[in-house]
Amino acid sequence: MTSTPRRTLKPKPGTLDLTLPEREKYLARLARRYKNGESIRATARSIDRPYGTVHRWLSEGGAQFWPRGGSNQKPIPTTSSLADTRGC
Repeated sequence: MTSTPRRTLKPKPGTLDLTLPEREKYLARLARRYKNGESIRATARSIDRPYGTVHRWLSEGGAQFWPRGGSNQKPIPTTSSLADTRGC
């Protein structure tokens, strides 16, 4: 039985070929995009990287992650529903 050679993946150009100060600036820029409302998935698509990689980079860049599952607050009633109340 012969073994097949392992396929080696060539690294994509990106943070691997950056100097440390350049890498820190790049990660801070990604964290700023996330803080300004861009999702991790959208960021990952825009830079052609996997979600997990971008998530790890964001944590290295100091991003504060959004809570999961959205808001727990009840929606504020609209004025039309308040006008329908009787007995006022």
